[in-house]
Amino acid sequence: MIDLHCHILPGIDDGAHSLDESCEMAYMAYASGVDTIVATPHCMPGIFDNYPSDQYYAKINELQEALLQYHIPVNILPGMENFIDEGFEGLFQQKKIQVINDSRYALFEFDFGADSERISSYIKKIIEYGISPIIAHPERYECVQEQPEILVNWREKGCILQGNKGSISGRYGRRASKILRWMLDCECVDIIASDAHSDRTRTTYAGHIYEFLCSDYSREYAIRLLEENPRKVIENQLIRDVFGKKERMIG
Repeated sequence: MIDLHCHILPGIDDGAHSLDESCEMAYMAYASGVDTIVATPHCMPGIFDNYPSDQYYAKINELQEALLQYHIPVNILPGMENFIDEGFEGLFQQKKIQVINDSRYALFEFDFGADSERISSYIKKIIEYGISPIIAHPERYECVQEQPEILVNWREKGCILQGNKGSISGRYGRRASKILRWMLDCECVDIIASDAHSDRTRTTYAGHIYEFLCSDYSREYAIRLLEENPRKVIENQLIRDVFGKKERMIG
């Protein structure tokens, strides 16, 4: 499996605090069947100023070397959780948007309270810059919880939707759990990732979500969301739009 959203790099955001914790997170992922992790620290200007740089890639190399030393066979790839607000176009113009593994794809996060029209306008601009946006944990946005059908529109525009595994268990609240289950029922989700921040809470362990998807849906669906679609991202391939079922209202 491939974890496309993980705060595993040490000491640069609210994720792993130390190299040892990063290695433990990688080991937990490996023990549950994950062999590739995309490192996606927050890029929130003025809060977490993480941009493409020699220092950023040195952090990835440092972690990869540590994993080799400890014989943990997990591959670490570059990415970022790019936060988008009113001033985001400057990030594109200054080449401060980090894509995933030198692909057309980049992971984006918005203000949880932003309205759907504002997010839709951001998405339009991102696509105009030639990036295929992966929307991180859309089930957590207030506008989506109020009007989940907007996700269909975002997908039709070319977005990839990435749900958090923790949403299923209710870690982010009942509404987020309900939305992600609706997305799964409608096949209106493309990727499930950990959004892991530590080796204790919000971890990299993927066994439970794999088992849940296999039991409540199918093994094929689990593989698509946890392996096939994430692999298409890191290999810069197109992800086929699998939305084919009529959306169901949440009651």
